Order: sequence, then C-alpha cells, then structure tokens
Amino acid sequence: MIEWVQQADGIWQYIALFLISIMPLLDVFYIIPAGIVLEMAPVAVGITAFWEILLWF
Repeated sequence: MIEWVQQADGIWQYIALFLISIMPLLDVFYIIPAGIVLEMAPVAVGITAFWEILLWF
C-alpha cells in the first residue's frame, strides 16, 4: 500500500494517504510515521490523519 502513496505526486499523495488511513486497522499511529518516512510535510500528514479521525465520529 505504501508503494501506492510513493507513486502519487503532489496533493494526490495526501489523498492516497487519507484513503489508506480510512482502513480500520491502519490508524494515526501508522499513518503519521509512514507519511514522514515518505518525506511528506509533517503538518499536512497530521492534518490528513486528523480528518480520518473525524470521519469515524
């Protein structure tokens, strides 16, 4: 799944990360480190993960 995010460009990386984070077993504790390892902006990754949490409530 991470390869899918690596292949995306620009805003599509964050959208791909968001779509992966919606999966029940992959929560914020996995998505934020994965985004940072992929050299994405940490603040934008955090916001993306935050929106995923809001969808569950």
